[in-house]
Amino acid sequence: MSDLAQFLATQGASSVTLEEGLELVEQILAPKQLNKVQKIVICGVWQDCSYKEISEESGYTLGHIKDTGADLWKLLSEATGEKVTRYNFQGVWKWVALRSDRQWSRDRSLFSACQLLNFNPSLN
Repeated sequence: MSDLAQFLATQGASSVTLEEGLELVEQILAPKQLNKVQKIVICGVWQDCSYKEISEESGYTLGHIKDTGADLWKLLSEATGEKVTRYNFQGVWKWVALRSDRQWSRDRSLFSACQLLNFNPSLN
């Protein structure tokens, strides 16, 4: 079992916030910046929404959300050297954050980040 796989099996992703995840993504991809649709995909995936739910909530077509997600995971996989998917995104980000030995700001809430993107899924 790889170090990452072992870490994910024992730790999960509960202590990394959406804001920390977005901040880390942008720092890793710098000087590139995430576009609005990429941020919406991350926000939705972080809340365990399906691409269909993200599409319906955001107003973008399902095909556009799927294509954006596929491109995003590929880009992040290349940048981190770890396979990133919508299913393991949070866990990989916790792993990358811990390995990076950096402090991430904790001054925004999940609600405010998603509000800025006009993405407000109804969570049951």
